[in-house]
Amino acid sequence: MIPTAPKILIVRTDSIGDVMLTLPMCGWIKQHIPNATIYFLGRTYTESIVQHCTHVDVFLNADEWLKLDDQAQIQKLSALQCDIAIHVFPVTQWMRLTQRAKIPMRIATSHRISSWRFCTHRVAFSRRRSALHEAQLNLKLLRPLRIPTEVELNEMPSLYGFHAGDVREENQIIPKSPEKINICLHPFSQGSAVEWPLASFQDLVQLFDPIQTHFYVTGTAQDLQRYEREGGLSSDHVTCVMGTMSLSELISFISESDGMIAASTGPLHIAAALDVVTVGVYSSAPPIHAGRWAPLGKFAEALEDRHAPTSGSLVIPAEEVKQCWEKGYLRKKQQRN
Repeated sequence: MIPTAPKILIVRTDSIGDVMLTLPMCGWIKQHIPNATIYFLGRTYTESIVQHCTHVDVFLNADEWLKLDDQAQIQKLSALQCDIAIHVFPVTQWMRLTQRAKIPMRIATSHRISSWRFCTHRVAFSRRRSALHEAQLNLKLLRPLRIPTEVELNEMPSLYGFHAGDVREENQIIPKSPEKINICLHPFSQGSAVEWPLASFQDLVQLFDPIQTHFYVTGTAQDLQRYEREGGLSSDHVTCVMGTMSLSELISFISESDGMIAASTGPLHIAAALDVVTVGVYSSAPPIHAGRWAPLGKFAEALEDRHAPTSGSLVIPAEEVKQCWEKGYLRKKQQRN
């Protein structure tokens, strides 16, 4: 029996993009169980993502919990009196903890030995062989809650509950002009995707009128080292802002932009959720193709390299990327008018 006002723990201790695509699950739960309280166990570097989601009531920092001994972790989790734990990203350590904390309903995929040892409900489905999007696959784990688990992709953007907040730090480098179209480029993926090479980004920026358009290259301080090592982008209408912002600042920065162009990365999904005109570049190879990982947003699109590379670089003409972005930009402009 599901309580009318359950306390639900979502366990997702991996990357920004994965966490972004779990937020619609939180929105779907709130839509069907409005009195639910949602706790989200995540890593320090995804805290800002979760804090910007209206559907999550409490963020729990897994990195801080890992500093405690086992008994302290159990006491901390037991004190929350959660009714349900959903292991969206199945990790044996956290499965064991939810069992020892005696959370009555513990849900995970059935394809892990640890799921059978530590969870009460195991949902059978294969992510690798499925044609569904990652956000749709996450919802399958809600089956034991006896709520619908099938959602069309065009419904997903309304479930994010994601907002940019009010971060306006003095150290932000936002020399954006209202007279110009400002587009973010996020060229690197920390190895999580096959990337579009810097040479292709260089080709892309040269296709835009520098009087009307300005580009901002986003990324981490580590990305900046690689960016400089590879020569960067040499155009007057490009500003590199890598390593200058916190994640909260980056969220705000993206929200104030007119576009985002990137491979399959967390910032791409952030932009899509904020209704920024977004173009993702992907390989067509499963399971890294756009069908599984495309950005979900009102003005988000994805292009694929049909040669299906699993390593190396994507080969997608810059003209196609420009046309795709312009199409989305025009559509958004028309809707505003």
